[in-house]
Amino acid sequence: MVKNYIRNGILGGLGFLMASGCLATKDYVNEREAMLQDKVSTLEKKISVYDDFFAHCTDNRYDNDARCIDQKVFAKMREGVYRLNNFAIFIDKNDEFSLQNINEGSATGIVLESGHVLTVAHSLELPPLIIRKLEKEMNEIAEKQGRPAGLRYFNMDSSIKDDGGKNHWLIDIKIHRTKDIAISRIKDYDKGKFSHLSVKIGDSDELKPGDKIYMVGDDLGKGIRLREAIVSRKCGLNYKFPNLLDYDFFTVSTDMRSGSSGGPVFAIRDGQPELVGLTSTVEGSIMGINMLKDLQD
Repeated sequence: MVKNYIRNGILGGLGFLMASGCLATKDYVNEREAMLQDKVSTLEKKISVYDDFFAHCTDNRYDNDARCIDQKVFAKMREGVYRLNNFAIFIDKNDEFSLQNINEGSATGIVLESGHVLTVAHSLELPPLIIRKLEKEMNEIAEKQGRPAGLRYFNMDSSIKDDGGKNHWLIDIKIHRTKDIAISRIKDYDKGKFSHLSVKIGDSDELKPGDKIYMVGDDLGKGIRLREAIVSRKCGLNYKFPNLLDYDFFTVSTDMRSGSSGGPVFAIRDGQPELVGLTSTVEGSIMGINMLKDLQD
């Protein structure tokens, strides 16, 4: 096809020369054609080398080469990712309530277009060890303030702020403790005041040690941040949650700080981000997204 373009171009140029009163011999045409063919051949070789060099960028696998990735995709990974504020509710001997903000930005959630929020279960439900610790702290505070002691943990409420800064409580919370997954609904949800997750759901089974992933979360309550990491190993064992032995977890090369639990984890396939997991624990464990696919029904 390239040779046809060359000959047609030369013949077109020859017609122009003849129309302008100039003469061109057959030898001249052949010489020009051979010269252009050499240039095209050199260009085709360069293109072939380029295609071979970047073939891994379009091989339908997860990308590990930064040269395959358009920096614009990183902004897309932040869409729908919000800080969750958790409040522990305590009750005293007179059944009066006391509210404590456990940790500003104590978890991360993913807002779906339907107004539901996806996160991990342990970010919305306190383990017994933390409950006992908070009860002790609250009673020490009450004693110093001269208030009645004997405060007991009652419940935990969670909220999320929209893009305008308005606080919304999370309601209809459903928790799957075995798989450490929770989904809730935003009270008084206004679709126009939240961004939403808009990337394709990936396949965590395809991840292998050495693959590059990107974690988004509210690290230490300092705002939504994106961090890069490498998959260290695939594992079923999650020592914090013994019931998860048969499920899909993997560890990564970097630490994950308080506040990042529930945040999305992405991998990039042929230049496009895909959701491949959720941050599960601060020890560096990621829950594979395939666990969520099992719960779709």
